[in-house]
Amino acid sequence: METIFLELIKDPADILHKKLAPVTVWDLKLMLQLNLMHDIMIENNGVGLAANQVGLDKRMFVMQLPNDKRQYTIINPVVIVRGRDKISKLEGCLSLTAEESSVVERSRLITIRFRDIYGKDDCLNASGLMAQVIQHELDHLDGKLINDR
Repeated sequence: METIFLELIKDPADILHKKLAPVTVWDLKLMLQLNLMHDIMIENNGVGLAANQVGLDKRMFVMQLPNDKRQYTIINPVVIVRGRDKISKLEGCLSLTAEESSVVERSRLITIRFRDIYGKDDCLNASGLMAQVIQHELDHLDGKLINDR
């Protein structure tokens, strides 16, 4: 097996502005990439990290909220419900500087359908910070950064 090396990419890298390709192969390499993504997210004090932020053209992200031990692996997400009630909050991004933080309007509630690290279909209803992080990462998968909004 080849050695996998991933590092955090900063704007203005082209891949950060590209709509990512769906994941089609579930294998050991994918699992290793997702585990490394989680490690990079934690090392950089993040709560979410999309694949293009480490140079991968794959429609996937990892997430772990403060005070929550659960690690989320979200692959090929599709929004099923996006609530009409909105909330605006300050957001930062690991691929931007702290000075580039922006207030972003997001839906207060969101439901997504996705595949997990094993390729199994799953669904997630989210509100609050989790909904905000999911929508932030969904933007990344579509090649959008908070300073593009």
